[in-house]
Amino acid sequence: MNKEIQHTFHFKSDPASIKRALTEEKPLQLWWTEDVKLSKGHGIFEWRGYQWTVELDILPSSNEKTIIWACTKSNMQGTDAWEGSTMTFQLFPDAYGTRVEFLHSDYKDAPCYDACFGGWHYVLGVSLKAYLETGKGMPMCSGGVVE
Repeated sequence: MNKEIQHTFHFKSDPASIKRALTEEKPLQLWWTEDVKLSKGHGIFEWRGYQWTVELDILPSSNEKTIIWACTKSNMQGTDAWEGSTMTFQLFPDAYGTRVEFLHSDYKDAPCYDACFGGWHYVLGVSLKAYLETGKGMPMCSGGVVE
């Protein structure tokens, strides 16, 4: 049985800045993991200290305020729970910045679900938020948070 992870975040940032942070190599390195290689919409994300690797494709969207990542390969948390899943970010500008609706769908039923639920809350709600609002995120590297 597949599960979903949903979160809603609010950032004091415009949709274009958020889109860049979700689709460009350098910004991804500054808030998610330093070990990102992105080329032609295909990304390889590594956390060497944990020996995790995730491969994602950034899919074309008919709506410029929707970003979709499709996971093609993963051993995140030591499982293949992410493989075949999609992560969708919907951006809704408002008077205060942008509301982001996040959905990680088709997540395989796995023991790491709770860890990933909390992990997404941290990486998006804390690190991405800090990156967007202060220019300094807290990406993971070599088994720990970058100081």
